[in-house]
Amino acid sequence: MTRRGSAARGAAWPAVLQLLSDGRTWSGEALGRACGVSRAAVWKAVDGLRARGVPIEAVPGRGYRLSGGVELLDASLIRAGLPAGSAIDVEVELATGSTNQDLMARQVERPVVRFAEVQTQGRGRQGRAWWSAFGRQLQFSVAWPFRVLAAPAPGLSIAVGVELAEALSRVGATGLRLKWPNDLLGPAGEKLCGILVELQGQVLGPCQVVIGVGVNLRGGMRPDGADAALSGLDQVGLADLGRNGLAAALAQAVLVACETFGGEGLAGYQQRWPEWDALLQRAITVQLGKEVLRGEGAGLTPDGALRLAMADGSLRTLHAGEVHIGGGMAGL
Repeated sequence: MTRRGSAARGAAWPAVLQLLSDGRTWSGEALGRACGVSRAAVWKAVDGLRARGVPIEAVPGRGYRLSGGVELLDASLIRAGLPAGSAIDVEVELATGSTNQDLMARQVERPVVRFAEVQTQGRGRQGRAWWSAFGRQLQFSVAWPFRVLAAPAPGLSIAVGVELAEALSRVGATGLRLKWPNDLLGPAGEKLCGILVELQGQVLGPCQVVIGVGVNLRGGMRPDGADAALSGLDQVGLADLGRNGLAAALAQAVLVACETFGGEGLAGYQQRWPEWDALLQRAITVQLGKEVLRGEGAGLTPDGALRLAMADGSLRTLHAGEVHIGGGMAGL
């Protein structure tokens, strides 16, 4: 079906977005002609895209522009980048509330990877809002059904973090570090990627686990309420990667983590973690409810808990807590 026929039969915004993704300025007339719709329909499409978080600019006397352009996510291209024969469903939405919530509302029979260009209700640990900006991130979730697990499901964030760090390193990223339990940091310690693991069922199976991942493509942004600017792939040597190829590589990293963790638990990942550990032998502060602990990072236990070396020589084992590198409380 041609773009003209498709747009004429339904909403025009997908075709309008595809045209604007080249970064050029398009007049309303040219967009309407290319999509086979009226200028009023173009205006409605632009308004709808803006409501979905797409930052379309109005250029006085000339038309509309998506500054800088963007390589839109395409399910068929992402699927083509995954290993041949993979029994995995790939979904792409322009906007949704939360890809994690979307998948948590379903029961899947095989792995599903769901991407969204914009999430209006994305969230991280402890329900915190996850900042989302069109074209500046890759945001996706993986749903994986487990019949049995070799280790409790919460440890999966460790496995996912290691696989993501290694996948990005293979394509040229430098200076990456992992902060227990679920953050990937850039060279200066700013957050580059967040991981959220949610579970439905029993911690050792049967269960369905949904893993949400948000990766910043561009650094330097400081969302409202954030304590520090965010890091991005452009700051670790990956400014020019295509979004669909990158999406496939990161999705595959999460899928490998799920498959390996399901059969082996954390055994192999505990050995690989120290290479990326941002806390090892560093002074850290941990907020555990109303309790504040200060010590030095001392690696992980076999089940993925954090070891904290205290000043008196004792070791604390922590399965939860908010961690800040350094002795202060800023950023907690």
